[in-house]
Amino acid sequence: MKIQCFLALGVFCMVLFAGCTTGTPVVERPQTEMPSPAPTLAPAPTSTPIPEEGLTTITFWIPDFLDPYSGESNARSLATQINSFARDNREIQVQTLIKKTEGAGGILDLLTTAAKAAPTVLPDLVIMREVDVQAAARSGVILPLVMTETEALPAAWLPFTESALTVDAQRYGIPYLNQVEHTVYSSSVTTTLPISWTGVLTNGYSMLFPLAASGDLASDAVLTAYLGSGGTIVDEEGKPLLERTYLESLYRFLAVMRDAGLLDAEVATTLSDASSCWTLWRGAETTMTVAPAGEYWTAAERVGRPAFIPTADGSVFSLGRSWALVVVAQEPLRREAALVLAQWLIDPGRVSGLAKDTSLLPSQREALALWPLTPDEIAFLDTLLSRAVPAPSPAIDLAVRRAMQSGLQLLFEGEAVTPEQAAAHALTVLRN
Repeated sequence: MKIQCFLALGVFCMVLFAGCTTGTPVVERPQTEMPSPAPTLAPAPTSTPIPEEGLTTITFWIPDFLDPYSGESNARSLATQINSFARDNREIQVQTLIKKTEGAGGILDLLTTAAKAAPTVLPDLVIMREVDVQAAARSGVILPLVMTETEALPAAWLPFTESALTVDAQRYGIPYLNQVEHTVYSSSVTTTLPISWTGVLTNGYSMLFPLAASGDLASDAVLTAYLGSGGTIVDEEGKPLLERTYLESLYRFLAVMRDAGLLDAEVATTLSDASSCWTLWRGAETTMTVAPAGEYWTAAERVGRPAFIPTADGSVFSLGRSWALVVVAQEPLRREAALVLAQWLIDPGRVSGLAKDTSLLPSQREALALWPLTPDEIAFLDTLLSRAVPAPSPAIDLAVRRAMQSGLQLLFEGEAVTPEQAAAHALTVLRN
């Protein structure tokens, strides 16, 4: 029995660190067939060096969507930053591993499994989604940052990124990159921000809006319109909730848009997210579209003008999803070295450049200030990001968006279905 346990542990460790050596950063990819890294970014080591006295080796897990060593990646500047860190910090050696962003075999799954079966193979630093940081914190996989570790960190974080990484009044991660959504409208049609449902309908603004399911879930834009109009998604017991009045109101707005010819149902029900809307809109003739803020603000040539996602009374609301740097190491020397690397990476200039490359937004106002923006553009972004709230926990988010999408499908695919009937159906799905 002991032999079987040791063999199982050995296999786990070998899988977790497949392809890992010391020296110049080495990459583990989640794909079965891995393209060779670009030589200028991650040259393959020819031998395993003998650790030098006083040298601390740390392991850095990077999600695959930020893979800096892929030939098709936009995150190559991250590799350059890591290599620069290695040159300037000779006493710290960094090993980089590429991991799946989410799901089975993803970063949270591997962290949780390793913490139980092989804690010695846990990484020292990792880039994680904010919802995964919360889950890891509640399960005890990661430790909160103590005061001495946060003293040297920037103070001007965007509010929603900090709150997303705080669990039971303790911070568990360092804000890094984020994404929110807003709308873009044609300045040739209007110069007034159309942000209320009444304003959209009265002025006849046509719109691209993502109504297709993504994994049976409603889009962030749908959830944003519901929350921004006053709806809530959590009851007093912390369980998923949809309020009938606000849900009916949202469905009614979308149905009126469709009936007025301002929302092409055939097109909208093929668009699952803001990115697909933004891609299509640049060649379309509609007045407005939902767009990812990162893709709009980092475009080489921005088309249209920014506005907020329309809500019932025009209240400004946005939903923020973010990624953070998390120090996993618990041994003091390795934890200190991981924090040194994290502090290097969150330098405003480095974050600003990486965010531009990857079509995301930085989590620091100081980094955002480095972008060439006009005062009006800075004011818009400041309002958008200041009003953003963190994405809900997966247990709430998935249940609510699945129910909302079931109602949308009935409304747009059924015959003579009313908003009230669609809302009743969504509530039934949520209860079940």
